[in-house]
Formats: sequence, structure tokens, C-alpha cells
Amino acid sequence: MRQTRTENPFRPGFGRKPEVFVGRTHELRGFENFISELTGGVPPNDATIVGPRGNGKTTLMSRYRDMLASAKVSFAEVVGSDVDGMAKLLNAVERQLKGKPTRVLVDRDEVVERKVSMLKLFSWSRRREARTLAPHDEDAVSALEEHLKALTTNGRRPFALLVDEAHESSSDTLETLANASQNLKKAGIPMQLILAGTPVLDVVVRKAGATFANRCEKLRLGLLTESESRSLLVDTAAIAHIVVKDEVLNDVVDACQGHSHFLQYAGKELTEACFKHEVLTAGREEWNRAYPLFVRERTLLYGTQLDELEEKGLLEGAVAIADTVAKGGATSRWKMKALLLGAGIPASKALDALDEISHTGLAWKQNGVDYVAGIPSLATFVREHGGKAVNSEEQA
Repeated sequence: MRQTRTENPFRPGFGRKPEVFVGRTHELRGFENFISELTGGVPPNDATIVGPRGNGKTTLMSRYRDMLASAKVSFAEVVGSDVDGMAKLLNAVERQLKGKPTRVLVDRDEVVERKVSMLKLFSWSRRREARTLAPHDEDAVSALEEHLKALTTNGRRPFALLVDEAHESSSDTLETLANASQNLKKAGIPMQLILAGTPVLDVVVRKAGATFANRCEKLRLGLLTESESRSLLVDTAAIAHIVVKDEVLNDVVDACQGHSHFLQYAGKELTEACFKHEVLTAGREEWNRAYPLFVRERTLLYGTQLDELEEKGLLEGAVAIADTVAKGGATSRWKMKALLLGAGIPASKALDALDEISHTGLAWKQNGVDYVAGIPSLATFVREHGGKAVNSEEQA
């Protein structure tokens, strides 16, 4: 019987929850420990989840959310843009946990009032709040602490705040969250703050405060292994009753290089090819039809990232870094800085430029010390296509 498009079990797209979860054994074990501490009334360390785009950070956060729900631990999940402002943060958390949105008056010179968990009314000047949370505004920090404390029923039940795309938050915002979290832990309240984001999150967290950065558990999300990639493809295809031939499986794994987003996309197109021909075995013919569509998707994504690097004046430096990491091995931060200096980037801007390049996934500190290719195929793409653009400019 012919399958329909809606029955395709592969779900490409950043942030979409996959049908099959593979790998991340170390991270899941860490989550189990966090939950054990929370349910035991012991405040666990806060944590950061860092990895290149499309490596499964949001999927892992969703997994932790499911684990928290199973353990009956209250939680709220927001994205970075939701926490650039006290009103946004409190409103988002309250809405998720209570289903009762807080009341916010947004006139520039009006007093902002919000009723927190129906327990206490806080007010302060809208002008003091400005665009972000104010880490040194005692009223703002106190309001946040009281709000989070109320959500734990004054410490009688555990609570976790999950912030995805946290790299989009300002350092001031994260400093306020960190201060509130640390103060509540000191008071013995079982809560945890989890931040997930691209490699530039390391920089944002560091600027938010060295003490907070040092106390955080650091989870680094690299590429899936070959075995994990094969399991993801085989097990997900099996949901649609499709068997992937070994020779095709090898080609798909090689093409995707352990990148979660691309594994989902390649699997989707391969499955679509099977649906179209009404076959339940994915062989060479189906992969030959799927592969050009996969390459087009990857090229469009990488082309956008290349344009971003060029617009920011980082293309030549990115090409130099891509040429280095594409050869394999690890490179120190200072060697990376030297490459950028050689590409004409001023010394005063070199490290900021490196952070911008790291944000794309071209290179990142997977072990927290040395840089490696975050997405090997992106490094190859930038090396080839970016190199041509740089050479054309030099000739012109």
C-alpha cells in the first residue's frame, strides 16, 4: 500500500523533536543525577549545553523536559529572546506553569505591575527595566527571586528553568538569572537553571560572571558517532516499515558526517523516494534520487552562513580557519587569533571575530580548550566557495 507524505517519520528542521533519540549517554546520565538531586531537595549545579547549530541541543533539552515531567519536577522552558526583559521572562514562566499570564503595563513612563503567582505585587519604573534585565538592580533581582521561589511553593517542590537559544540573551540578562539562581540555592531551594546555545554562549556566560561560569556543569554536544548515525537512520526508517540497504546506509552516514539535522533531512528525502516508487527497501536508485535534494538543502544553508560571514567582513578569516580545521586535529585559540590577524582583522577585534565564526559551527572548542571543526562539511564548503570569493576579490 502506498504511503503518504504525512507518514514520513523523519523530521528535519532545527528544534523539531525526532521520532528516534540516539546517543548522548553521558548527558542523559548527568540529567538523571540532576533530577535525583532536585527530587531529594538538594539544589544541583546549573548547567550549560553548548554545540554547533543543528547538533541536537533543543532535542536534548526536550529529552530533559520529558525526564523532569516523569519525575514530577515543575519546569518552564523559554527561548533566549523571551528573557531579554523582566516582563517577558516572568510572563513566559508564569504562563507555562500556571496558565495565568501576568499583567504588564507597557507605557514608557508608567509603572510596570505584575501579580506574581497570585501572592505578591511588584512594581518598578519601566525606564529602569530598559531593554534587558538589570543585574545590579536589587528590585529586579529580588522580584525574580521571589517569583521563582513562589513557583517552588516556597522551596517545598523542585523547579527547573530551561533557556534554549540562550546565546540570544544579553550577558546582563544571564547575570541576573545566575544571581537569582545562586541566591535561591544558598537558601536551600531546589531549583536549577539550564542554558543551551551555540558556542558563542560560552562567551556570553563568561561575561555574565566568572563565578557562575566556573560553577556550571558544562555539557558539550559534538557530532553523533557513526554507530549512532546508523541507528538513527535504521530505527527511524523502520517506523515507516522501510529497510535501508547497507551500501546506501554507508553513503548516507558519510554524507551527513554525524550532523543531526542533515541525518534527518537525508532520511526524509530517502523515505520520500521510497514512498514515490511504492517500495519498502531503500536502495541505490532511491538514494540517487534523494542525494541531489540533500545537497541542495545543505548548500542553501551553508550559502546563507557564507553570506553572513562576508557581510560581517569575516570571510577571509573564516577561509583561513576552515583551511586549518578541515585538515583535522585541534588548534589553540591563540593560533586561531594569529590566522585572523594574518587575514587582516585588527588585533583588537580578532577574538570577537573568532567568537562570531565559532557561532556558525565552522570551528568550536568541543573539549573546552582547543578548536576543531564543528561541522566538517561546512569547513570544506567555506574553504572551497569562500576561497574562490576571496581570490576573486584579490584579483579584482
